[in-house]
Amino acid sequence: MLAKAETLFQTLRYFSLKQIVFLLLRRVLPLGQLINSGQISDKDSVQSSGLVLLHTISNRKPKYKHGIFSFLNQSSDFSLDTNSFDWGCMTYPKLWRYNLHYFDWLKDSNVDHIEQASIIDSWIENNPMGKEDAWEPYTASLRIVNWVRYFGKRQELGLTVSNHWLASLAVQCRWLSKNMEYHIRANHLFKNWVALVIGSLYLDGCFSNSKIQRILTNFEQELVEQFTRDGGHYERSPMYHCIALEDLIDVYQSINEYLKVNGIVEKVTPNFKNQLSLLKSKLGRYIENGFDYLRAVTLIDGKISLMADSAFAIASEPSDLRFYWRQVKGLRGIDGHWLNNKPVFSKHLEKSGYVRKTTSQYDVLVNVGEPAPSYQPGHTHCDLFSFELVSNSHKENRLFVDTGVFQYGPGELRTACRKTSAHNTAQLESLEQHQIWGEFRVGARAHVTALNWESNKQSDTLEVSHDGFSRHYSGVIHRRFFEMSNSIITVSDEITAPRRQLKKIADPLTMTSRLHLGPEYFVSGFDEKGKRIHIQRRKDIAVAIRSDNVYIATISYDSECTIKKAKYFPEFGISVEIDCICFESHKKLPNSIVYSINFY
Repeated sequence: MLAKAETLFQTLRYFSLKQIVFLLLRRVLPLGQLINSGQISDKDSVQSSGLVLLHTISNRKPKYKHGIFSFLNQSSDFSLDTNSFDWGCMTYPKLWRYNLHYFDWLKDSNVDHIEQASIIDSWIENNPMGKEDAWEPYTASLRIVNWVRYFGKRQELGLTVSNHWLASLAVQCRWLSKNMEYHIRANHLFKNWVALVIGSLYLDGCFSNSKIQRILTNFEQELVEQFTRDGGHYERSPMYHCIALEDLIDVYQSINEYLKVNGIVEKVTPNFKNQLSLLKSKLGRYIENGFDYLRAVTLIDGKISLMADSAFAIASEPSDLRFYWRQVKGLRGIDGHWLNNKPVFSKHLEKSGYVRKTTSQYDVLVNVGEPAPSYQPGHTHCDLFSFELVSNSHKENRLFVDTGVFQYGPGELRTACRKTSAHNTAQLESLEQHQIWGEFRVGARAHVTALNWESNKQSDTLEVSHDGFSRHYSGVIHRRFFEMSNSIITVSDEITAPRRQLKKIADPLTMTSRLHLGPEYFVSGFDEKGKRIHIQRRKDIAVAIRSDNVYIATISYDSECTIKKAKYFPEFGISVEIDCICFESHKKLPNSIVYSINFY
């Protein structure tokens, strides 16, 4: 009981007072009854402003086809009958049900408009205000934007947008404005404001101009808080950065098109028009900064890093986002070189906590940032000083991977994905860097106690340390040193403490440093005597003579080494078995492990 109380205290001590108040209200009041917005009938004067979002990013993988929904690599085992469809779907995971109510599948390019209209009608009829999943504020936020985008598409095609659709959309917007996620904040609250900006600009009669101006002001305040000076979203998750960046482009396009619609500008007061114009300009700067950041956390395989609770196939691809932004700005061409127009470079994202190093031999991204934001580190993993790496000889497959995330719901795999042992970093015994609990909670947490980054023509050096293990052994720190030349990376791990504290730790302790191989690679040569291992691609196994040019890399080390099996989760719901190289040293502190990766 005392341990649970301590964990709860360590978690809540970082919350704002407003967060705690709204968290308590959410626990006491049922969903949808925090503040009721009241119903709107078809007779109310709610109509489309004429706003049309001309550009969008279509789903690469269809999410709806022939009555079957497919989300998170799990397809429905039913064929949709809009007359008897159970929108509850309680046998499916909660995140899957959320996706059902997002209506993101409306961006599929192959769905019949009659079928789409029928499903919208079914949703309105079967999901009264406050119904679980359907009326979660985050779910409602995504649905509002997707409906606005789809209604505009219908208008462009000369198809009708019925009054009861607009009335339902207005109900959702008004309800959302009274049920904002102040208890969660972070990307949830940002998504709420994005939906209200777009919904209020699309619907004439839903909100007054003064109310819309307050919505714009609040959105801008959240924009400034949630994006760091180096362009990244402050939760430090590359996946959520992509999602938030697309939101910014959506809002930019909405404001741009709103101001261009015939008959609308005359209704806009000079102050309102000026506010919209200034916000549009500001958004443009944030979007460009956001792409600079995205370029830094996108490896040379063209995909985002999987650090900080990221997964593939959730957010739009970086190249799709860039193309979307160019469309909105009226530019032609794909701009395919923006990611990799500098083959050799180094970059330290100080505010976001990442270091990127690219040479002619490899591309590496190192995580050096603390849990962020402090009041909502829900997507934090125990991945301090972990890294992902691509060998330039095989750019399509990552050599060393972050193990990703299998699910957001409760379960062993959710916990396993967040542990220190799931990342390419060092661990003392079985201790965790952060006190992770629940699905999205962090109690006591590690702090970066030192960071020194130096870059020159010959090599870059990075020295970092954290105090995450000091909760168990007073004064203990993990220090990691990278030396990165053109073809060799040397990683030196040390776990130590001040001399006075070391005297109090009498017993030998086990230190482990791990490297998770991508699923396309395996350890093909193991020289225990020479302390060397060779890494090869699985598709090259058939090569008869193993010469140096067959190997991707050779790792030399100074400790005990074993190869164990681990799990890799590149997408939600996908589990792949991989090899994990484990370097171990068992002795009294101070203890150290050094290994060097030599690329061919």
